[in-house]
Amino acid sequence: MKLRGGALGIAISMATAALVAGCGSSSKSGTGGTSGGTGGTTATDGGTGGKGTGGAGTDAAADAPVDRPADATVDSGPPRCGPFADGGMASDAGVMDASVMASFFVSSATSTTANLGGLAGADTRCQTLATAAGIGGGKVWHAYLSVEHASGGDAGTGPINAKDRIGTGPWYNVRGVMVAANLTELHSRKGDATVFIDEHGLMINGQWTGSPTPNEHDILTGTNTDGTVALGKTCGDWTSAEGPPDGGVPDGGLPDGGGLAVARIGHTDGFGGNCSTTPAPPNDVTSWNSAHDNAGCNNTAPRGGAGRIYCFAVVGGTTD
Repeated sequence: MKLRGGALGIAISMATAALVAGCGSSSKSGTGGTSGGTGGTTATDGGTGGKGTGGAGTDAAADAPVDRPADATVDSGPPRCGPFADGGMASDAGVMDASVMASFFVSSATSTTANLGGLAGADTRCQTLATAAGIGGGKVWHAYLSVEHASGGDAGTGPINAKDRIGTGPWYNVRGVMVAANLTELHSRKGDATVFIDEHGLMINGQWTGSPTPNEHDILTGTNTDGTVALGKTCGDWTSAEGPPDGGVPDGGLPDGGGLAVARIGHTDGFGGNCSTTPAPPNDVTSWNSAHDNAGCNNTAPRGGAGRIYCFAVVGGTTD
């Protein structure tokens, strides 16, 4: 059985296209035939075949970019987080006029050890820094620290919780931003590099994108997330400069030594390494007051600290 000329031309074109596609060696292509040819005039006349011009195509196999799995990692870069994740940088401007209403700051003063001279020494530090920065304003400033024993030691006195030393709120930082309206709000919020700033209005080095180094977002608190004392984690009620006896290795069910050999700390920026915000009980990297334990009372730097403390003006109520 003979095919008519037009059908034969189409069949040949389709077979050729399939052969080229199957080889996969080139994607060079041109324009299709301009006509399918004319049919024969008799049963034995096959007619003339279609004609067309081949184009000068490009070799896709050679020119197309190769999508390697590693490219995605290189292109995306490391995780980005914080107020400058999309660009920009921290302002170096001083505090605004709102500083007159300031009632909170992170201490610019640091400490190599966790021996702060007890609560009295820490409170004095806060009062001195506030006065020097011009935000004292006759206010009473207290360090946000918990202790296991009051000034009377074990003589009939119990622990002192940080939440009971700072009044009832509200509190504002030196740029006029409200930190929290009350104690409940304060202890339910997360760290924020733009809110937890020092008395000069400067952000604390942390895990946020664009932060200067070294990381110093660990702030001494000795406190649980609810504002109560973290037993065994107050560095001898802020009088100890000793390291944990086990060198920081967990033993006996007491992480990092326990027994007043470490301090509980909070994160000013609410981030862990690589911008992590995933809690890992009993730790929570997002917590401003109870993120994890430090490495010992002898050195506040390891794990991201500098011996800073939180300072609150006693607002809305009286405390010890």
